[in-house]
Amino acid sequence: MPTRTKVLFQCVGNACRSQMAEAIARHLAADVIEASSAGLAAFGDIPATTIAVLAERGFSAEGQSSKPLRPEDLSAADLVINMTGRGGKSIFSAPTLAFEIGMWATRTDSTLSFTVGFATRLKRAWKGWRSASVIK
Repeated sequence: MPTRTKVLFQCVGNACRSQMAEAIARHLAADVIEASSAGLAAFGDIPATTIAVLAERGFSAEGQSSKPLRPEDLSAADLVINMTGRGGKSIFSAPTLAFEIGMWATRTDSTLSFTVGFATRLKRAWKGWRSASVIK
C-alpha cells in the first residue's frame, strides 16, 4: 500500500470544522490521506448537530473525538490545514507545512450549507494537491 500523507486539520474548538474535515477526508481521500484533527482550545465534545449534518451528507465521525492540539500532533503531520481563521505565524512556533484556508462559512450560514461547500472545496483542494505532488 502506498504511503499516505498525514494531514492534520486544525480549528479552534475541534468540534465542527476540523471534525467535518477529518470525517470527509476519511471518506473521500482515505487512499492518499491519513486524516486527524485537533483544536487550539478543544471543546471536548463533538456536538450532535455536527454528527447529524455529516450523517445527512453520507459521512461518519465514528471513532473521532474533540481533542486539543499538542506539539506531537504537529510534528507527526506531513501537512497541517489551518482552519482557525488566524494566521499560522500566530499559532506555529516552528516552520510548518500549512495551508491557510481560514473560515469557509459566515455566521449566517447553516451548518448544512457549510458542510456541502466544505466538501466541495476539499475535493477541489485534494485534486490540486494530488496533481502538485503535495499528497504522496
